[in-house]
This record gives sequence, structure tokens and C-alpha cells, in this order.
Amino acid sequence: MDLSNKRIIICKQTRIGDVMCCLPLVTVLKNRCPNCQILFLGQEYTRPLIETYNGIDEFIDYGKVIQETVEESAINLASYKADIIVHTLPDKMLLQVAKKALIPLRIATASKFISWQTCNRLVLIRRRLGNLHESQYDMMFASALGFEKHYSLTEIIKLRNYKPLLHNAPCLALLDKNKFNLIIHMKGMTPVMLWPINSYVELIQFLPKERFKIFLTGTEEEREMIEKHTSHFDKADVVNLCGKTTLTDLMQLIGNANGLIAGSTGPLHLAANFGIYALGIYPPIKPRHPARWGPIGTKSETLCAQRKCQRCRHCTQCECIAEITPQQVYQVISKWEKR
Repeated sequence: MDLSNKRIIICKQTRIGDVMCCLPLVTVLKNRCPNCQILFLGQEYTRPLIETYNGIDEFIDYGKVIQETVEESAINLASYKADIIVHTLPDKMLLQVAKKALIPLRIATASKFISWQTCNRLVLIRRRLGNLHESQYDMMFASALGFEKHYSLTEIIKLRNYKPLLHNAPCLALLDKNKFNLIIHMKGMTPVMLWPINSYVELIQFLPKERFKIFLTGTEEEREMIEKHTSHFDKADVVNLCGKTTLTDLMQLIGNANGLIAGSTGPLHLAANFGIYALGIYPPIKPRHPARWGPIGTKSETLCAQRKCQRCRHCTQCECIAEITPQQVYQVISKWEKR
């Protein structure tokens, strides 16, 4: 398909990690046709990340496009004069709006009935039944535009194309050039499936303060709770930055740190994308397991209990992930430091 001078909207109106899985699709389209225009539709809070990626010509704020009615929303979306829209994540309202806006080519997954009602080109993607990574599923949408290639994770890593991060975030002054700067992101969107905070605290106790400087990241809402568990550590060695960084600051901190440990969260994927050491601690439950949502990068790895388990879906704390010990995590970090 000839994409010359086409205006293409790529939609990923969800979280940071989801957005990063989708960004290599931009590179593929731009490599095929440099003069096509890529408009990326996402949530406003992900704008700093999206605008850091090469090849995106314009950001569209999902919250400003979508209004109370389909008709009003369609007028907003039509103003961007798009030729193609790619719905990488089905959104009933957005699917209806794109059709109402009369965007000529509307692409979505064939696995949703609403896609058949609103789109005119469908891609068969079965995420629930498949064994691919989320980024590979997103790359499948390129087939609707004439790309027949299946992309391996190694190829997807090479496609990533971020702009240089500006070194002006205040938190960068806290980095210690004589130590291993390790970021720990304890919380996330699915508390039941996270490594217990007590395990993180025990891990920090293992790390020699003369060799490691720890940065705790998270939201303002998480700050007090994390402070409660870590207040006994020397604040010069363990710095609580929860609620103190913007997304831009966090990206710069991660890009300049040495390593990061987290569950399945946006910061973990940022670390993998920016090429620092990244360790994800995961439950073995589909679809939250690392094969689907793990960090992919040249210095990324995961820890996950080697078992099949579904019962933890109904627990207040995943027992399988809790079996991963601080000693196991420390062994991984020790190898990073030696390298």
C-alpha cells in the first residue's frame, strides 16, 4: 500500500507500558514511507513519552477528542483530516467516532464484534489464546498496511527510536557517580500481582550502602505508605522520590540510572526501552505473565515462579510471586554490578 503523504492516526489510549509496546510500529511506517504523517492518539499524561519518540508528527489528546456524544467527538476527530486510523486497542466509543468522522481506512482487531460494525479492514489477533509479547501483537497491525513480516522481539528492540533525553531534571543531581544507582518501583496498577513491599525492604537491607544508592519511585498517593516501610534507612542512601517527579523527570532519571527493579509497570518498560538493567518480578498467571508483558531490552530479565497457577486471581496477594526471595533478586543485581 502506498502511504505517501497519508495522515495516519495510531491509537493507544492507555498506560505508559502499553504505549511503549506500540511505538515501534511508528518506526516501521516511517521507514517504509518517510513522508507519511503519524499522529499518535493517547492519554494526556503519556504525552511526554510520545513526544520523545522520533517519527511522531503530532500528539492527539484522547480526552479532548472524546466528548459526551459521538457526533461532537466525530467533529473533533475529523478536524485532523486523517486518511487512516489504527485502533491497536479496541475502544467502543473511539471506534464509533472514527466511523462517524468518515476516516476512509479504519483498522482494528477482528476479535471484537464492535470492530466488524465500525471498521473496514480487520486483523486477526487473538491475544488471549496466543503466546506472543504485547509488542508483537501491536506490530501485527502493520499487516493491514501491506507489511507481511512477523517481527521478533530482537527486531522490535532495534526498531526503537527515541530522541536524546535532556539532562535537566532536578533529581539527576542526586545520582552518585561512584555507586550503582538503583531505582526500585514497588507499587503498580495491580496490587494483588506485585512482589510484597516487605520483600523489597529486605532486599534493600542486602545492598551494601557503600556500593549502592537507592531511589524509590511512585505516585504521591504511595509516598506515605512507602515512607512508613523505609523510614529507618538513611535518607542519603535510600531516596524517596514518590510523587516528586513528573513523567519527564522520571524518564530522565531512568535513562541515567544503572538499573531498575519493579513489577509489570511503566517504569520497568521505560528502563528496558532506555537500555539500562531492568528486572521485572512477575506472577505466572496468564495474561499477566512475563512472556506477554515482560520488559524487552538488551539488559532486561524477569523472575517468575515456574508453575501454572490460576488460584491467585482470587487472592488478596499472589502467593506465587511472594515465593520469589530477596536473595534471588540480589543475585541478579550483583551480576549487574560486576558487569
